[in-house]
Amino acid sequence: MSILEGAQLQKLLKELLAAKDSTEATRLIGRFKTHGEIHFESVEWIALRETTKDGNLVFPKINWGGRSLVYTNCDFGDGDFIFPGIFHGPVVFHDPQFGAGLVSFAGSEFRGLQINNGCFSKMGHLNFDGCSFSGKTRLSIKQLGNKDLIFGHSRGMTEGEGESTKIGGDLFMLSVEASEGQFVDFDNAQFLAKIVAMDFEGATSLRKVEFNNTLWHGQQVQIRNLNLGSEEKPRLAFTNADFTAVRHLSINNIGMRQGTIIFALARFPSEAISHLHFGRIGPGKVIFHHAVFPGSAEFSQDEDSPFLSELSFKGSTFEGPLSLADMKFGPVPDLAGTQFSKHLNLANIEFGKGLSRGDIRQEKNRGFKLQRIKELAEGNRDHGLALRCHAEEMKWSRFRGGKGSWPAGVLDVMFEVSSNYGQSIWRPFFWLIFSCVFFAFIYRNWISETEVELLFSFAWVLPFLPATGFLRDSYGTVLDDGGGALYLLTSLHGLISFILLFLIGLGFRNRFRI
Repeated sequence: MSILEGAQLQKLLKELLAAKDSTEATRLIGRFKTHGEIHFESVEWIALRETTKDGNLVFPKINWGGRSLVYTNCDFGDGDFIFPGIFHGPVVFHDPQFGAGLVSFAGSEFRGLQINNGCFSKMGHLNFDGCSFSGKTRLSIKQLGNKDLIFGHSRGMTEGEGESTKIGGDLFMLSVEASEGQFVDFDNAQFLAKIVAMDFEGATSLRKVEFNNTLWHGQQVQIRNLNLGSEEKPRLAFTNADFTAVRHLSINNIGMRQGTIIFALARFPSEAISHLHFGRIGPGKVIFHHAVFPGSAEFSQDEDSPFLSELSFKGSTFEGPLSLADMKFGPVPDLAGTQFSKHLNLANIEFGKGLSRGDIRQEKNRGFKLQRIKELAEGNRDHGLALRCHAEEMKWSRFRGGKGSWPAGVLDVMFEVSSNYGQSIWRPFFWLIFSCVFFAFIYRNWISETEVELLFSFAWVLPFLPATGFLRDSYGTVLDDGGGALYLLTSLHGLISFILLFLIGLGFRNRFRI
């Protein structure tokens, strides 16, 4: 196999840069064997830049045939590097270094592309707009600098000739270890590869991530560490994305400081589990409006990470089971207008996590959203969750009707303090014991012996028992001597005890669903 390198390759690249069009450039390449190797390691790229007017390396679109292109330790310097082509042989970059400017392969056709430990510094774009990938594609980016990563056709790049990016073959793997770039664009891309694995762990300053109108086919799709780090109205969007044909979908560690995450009109896998795992979610919105879930869907989150955004499923359809188990929400999720065909798992979910009382009071439509979850919980026979939703709804509605709502609001506060809205057994039991001891101290004005004070007080705790009836009869002279004040006090004690006993019974009923 022949190898093209050194001074001969340097001369060829200079001729290619001077070529008038793609036809002339392809004719120049045709002088060399179709299936040879081209090694770019010894190319002096800075010297090539000096031969151009503006210092940019802009190559015409070249048909390289089945030749193998190998770039090892190449330093391309600052300036644009535009290298579109038809590559039927493998293209491999080992430890390449690109400086400021546009790095573009837009409109290219690859049958095997590898970038190992790619370093892209400073401002610009890394552009694969309109490319077609087949075979195995591995893009390992060690440093992306401040460059935006472009695979979609929403940026107006002309090199792609209006074609959507097609990512096919057996494997498409992308990893970003470090990046300060703010934009990732896959709009209108078609993911046809059997396995798609993308990891954006090092992209810490993302402001806009676009997967709108994407089409996904393949056995497995795994997207990890999409975190919006910018504070300038950041957005992650999968609007109208179609995952229907995917056999396994996992979007893991989605996060943001603040902003919007959108899956509106998305269609999820029909014969697979869709697993969406959230990391830290700051204030904002997570939107699944009118999304369709034909298969199973599981939502989860990091144990210690807050979920401070409003999660909305307005108008969504769940044809398979949905699990929100163990989610710790700040704002109450909005399930208004949702349609469920199978089981909805709401076990151990919480509301108000990480929110102040003021934030909870100001949450828009909180009462309405709680009503919808209560309705779904009752349909699932989850009595405990229904009670909690009812209690949260009463708390939120408290004192919202002006001055006329204050009497009801005070009673509501007393109901919460005494029994947590009928959900607690121990709380009214504690207040019952406390009231017995408290009134015993008051009864000291009429009875001097401590033991007798406690017995006298206990006689009014359980007034319906025969034993306490005998106690009250034995203290008849005390009541006669005490006059109206003591009669009034014992009546109040008896009423309080009766209410607390009722709340204890209510707690048992709600706890054991008697």
